[in-house]
Amino acid sequence: MGDVVIVGGGIVGTSLAMFLSSTNMKVTLLEKQSVASEATGLSAGTIYNAGIPKAPGSGAAEHVLHHLSTNIYANLHKTHDIEFTKCGCLQLANTEEELVLAKETYERESALMTNPSSSIHFLDTSEKVQKILPEASSSVLGAVYTPNSSQVNASLAAHAFAELASSNGATIVEKAQVKSINKKNNVYTVTTTDNNEFLAKIVVVAAGINCNDVLDDEYKINLFPVKGQMRMSGLSSDNTSFNSLPVIYWFESYNYWKQNNGQLTHDNYLKRLTHHAYGKRSPNGKLFFGGDRFAPQRNNDYDVSETIISDLFFNKIYTSIPELEPFFENEEAGAWSGIMPFACDGLPTIDVLDSDGLYIAAGFGANGIMLGPGASYLLSKWIKSGNKQIHLKKFERRN
Repeated sequence: MGDVVIVGGGIVGTSLAMFLSSTNMKVTLLEKQSVASEATGLSAGTIYNAGIPKAPGSGAAEHVLHHLSTNIYANLHKTHDIEFTKCGCLQLANTEEELVLAKETYERESALMTNPSSSIHFLDTSEKVQKILPEASSSVLGAVYTPNSSQVNASLAAHAFAELASSNGATIVEKAQVKSINKKNNVYTVTTTDNNEFLAKIVVVAAGINCNDVLDDEYKINLFPVKGQMRMSGLSSDNTSFNSLPVIYWFESYNYWKQNNGQLTHDNYLKRLTHHAYGKRSPNGKLFFGGDRFAPQRNNDYDVSETIISDLFFNKIYTSIPELEPFFENEEAGAWSGIMPFACDGLPTIDVLDSDGLYIAAGFGANGIMLGPGASYLLSKWIKSGNKQIHLKKFERRN
């Protein structure tokens, strides 16, 4: 019998396996396909970081996790090639209404930071934006700039976490789809579809959109599949434009969310479609842009909707950054879709589901890469010590 079984081999599961195994706990990680094969492997890998948050309290909980994750990736990059780059982030405002929201965002987030003057900036003119992003058009009226934001290759990072967990003695089992979790005499038995059994004192379910498939009805959480799309440039931006491209976001979606009671992914009929645009440049010069979110036809719906993604590029991305168009219209450009596990309020659930040791870390949506390692670090401390970390309180299970 082991100490912990982790269900799910994405960024949350693999980083948690690394942290727990480093404390001499006997850890087994079960992944139904292969490490980083689902949402993690399809992620754009952006990490928003507005600086070091003030402590204590849970008001800045997400910022704490962002900051922890940034540091974890930076340390991991010292020993593993995970394409970690501290490139900064620009959140663009294209209308006067969005510019007001940008200023409000800046004021709210700078109030949470210990040294906002060096970590978050409000750019209130096109000219100020163009000093950081020369390719921005005059349609961009302003932005919020966070120079400490970064990017990472999420798939490489998950494999690096798994490798380190293995070197600490953890067992990584791929092609192991869990069908049930049962408890008897305070011991959990995790059974896979090929009838292998794994016994442990603690189980952590971190299986993304598949979490509810392995949980009893009393423990299921509100979780919905949301489809996002990305397009990769056919040309490298080396020795030309975009050599110092920060991660780019647009305030359009944030404005929509504010007007619709903070519902981050769905309307009441779970059909919401919004232009959630973002993008980045990888270290090898490739450009990745996209981001529309909408309800998929099925949980394995990886088909690209060219109509939706083209509309996003022509009506939002190219309008703000017209010099991007030749890169994505090249015949070698490609596109892909991925399924993300969202809660309607946009927050993950990180909690204990019973009194004996059944934990969940799920519903990260598009923020698993940003929040995951930091969440795993605090969750590992909770599991090891039995004391819940204050910054995880915000992510308790909700009805």
